[in-house]
Amino acid sequence: MWSITSLSASASPVSLRVESNALRGTLALDARSDPPIASLWLAGDDVDVGGLLRRLRVAQDVDLRIGKVQLYADIRERRLGDALEQSSFVASIESGTLTFGDTNTRAALRIAVAKGELRADAGGPVTGSISGTVGAAPVALKLQAGRLREFMEPAARLPFSLTVQTPAAKLAVSGTAVPQRNPDVALSLSLTGERLNALDTFLEASLPPWGPYALTGQLRFTRRGYE
Repeated sequence: MWSITSLSASASPVSLRVESNALRGTLALDARSDPPIASLWLAGDDVDVGGLLRRLRVAQDVDLRIGKVQLYADIRERRLGDALEQSSFVASIESGTLTFGDTNTRAALRIAVAKGELRADAGGPVTGSISGTVGAAPVALKLQAGRLREFMEPAARLPFSLTVQTPAAKLAVSGTAVPQRNPDVALSLSLTGERLNALDTFLEASLPPWGPYALTGQLRFTRRGYE
């Protein structure tokens, strides 16, 4: 007879599908340690992350397709809640496309992704970064959100912040969201730059050459629309 508390295994190959995405890698388990430790390595090509974000209700109007992704997770503790608090992961991406859309105006911002990273240290927030281009213009994104455990709490209002930096302007967005509600997002935003018409490439518009400028505002997205 054996139990999970007496089991120790070397790395074994694993494969799985997440929202039609095929991933492959290895899993190593050491259940003799206290707490038990599992190490997971996964990799995949041409991965559709947008569908997963919509299924989790994290982002409804974001499409992200990754050319290559690699993930390492260090999983500790026996119970799910404790594991989410004590575990960590890091995912790196190479090449891909990221699109932010607006269902009301049908406007879209499309970013050609060069590389990026998403990570969460034990007990810390989820953070991410992406570098790429919009047309010929370079762009860098930085994200910070709640802790892993908070993503599993249905009523939790998750804090988040996002900055988008380009040679033309800087956009900073911060607020809270409840992923399990569709939708319920409150945010504050600011946009600063030297000239408005420097945004023409990003917005596919023709703006006047006004500036320097600094715009701020607050929004809330609910089932009733914008507030």
